[in-house]
Amino acid sequence: MPLRKWAFAIYLEMTSLKDVSSMKPHRDIRVTEKAVWLMLHRILEAWHTEKASLFSGPVEVDEACIGGLRKNMSRTKWANLEGRGAAGKASIVGVKDIT
Repeated sequence: MPLRKWAFAIYLEMTSLKDVSSMKPHRDIRVTEKAVWLMLHRILEAWHTEKASLFSGPVEVDEACIGGLRKNMSRTKWANLEGRGAAGKASIVGVKDIT
């Protein structure tokens, strides 16, 4: 299984409020439902063993999109960008243990 598909499955699992059904990644990643089910169980098992050793209590998580403002770009670069907001920027995520 390519690393990109694993990363997307981890992202879907982390951003869900509860648990992810195997049908959503099945449709998004385009692999069989059985493969997604195994991936999600392996991800949950890896977090279960590592969760206690990484953080001892509540954590704070924040994200930011780093990159230049569109108004400072040349018109040719600006015209080539698609989307709004974080298009063409790098996403940074930070986690801090607050205990």
